[in-house]
Amino acid sequence: MISYKASDLILLAMKLADLENVGFTSSEENRSYINNAWAEIYQQAIDNGELFYLNSTTLHQGENNLPEDFHQVYNIKDHNWNALPKYNKDMRKSDVYYRIMNSKIYINGKDEVEMEYFPAPSTLDIEGTGDVELDFPNNIYKQLLVLRLAEYYKIRQNGDISGIEILIEQAWKQFYDMLNRDSNQYGVIQDVNNVNRVYGIFD
Repeated sequence: MISYKASDLILLAMKLADLENVGFTSSEENRSYINNAWAEIYQQAIDNGELFYLNSTTLHQGENNLPEDFHQVYNIKDHNWNALPKYNKDMRKSDVYYRIMNSKIYINGKDEVEMEYFPAPSTLDIEGTGDVELDFPNNIYKQLLVLRLAEYYKIRQNGDISGIEILIEQAWKQFYDMLNRDSNQYGVIQDVNNVNRVYGIFD
């Protein structure tokens, strides 16, 4: 694992974008840029087999609070490693399933299960002044994030982004090649039916 301060990544991107006046963009803009860029990269990573960020927690029969850092389910299994299916309207009360509603997750038919999930990506508070460290499994993440930030700064200056776009395209290719290689090496199997982004109520 490697870690970088968000402020250092912003400065690297500004340098790459030839943005000499660091005051050209506000601190709110800088935070928004890095939050948006990192959220995009993080989502692509976990949707394509990256397991580096996985967390786990134990859930019990009935209503459970989702973890405060919850973002997306990877899988939910009982003690025999049987995966719980997501609830659907054709299921009966006696069936085994899990169901997410707002900030709650309901387990039906099992006394205790283990949920592996992805936490929300680290972000900078738009209103705050603090820094945050971003953890990456390797440097490809850093390179891609800095390039995406540099693209934002170039656009902000009405500059030519053609050169950076080529570099971004190459970085995305390296990124997906790396994820595919890791998935093949470790035999990652992910049941897409058990992946749920939480935006409101999922029935």
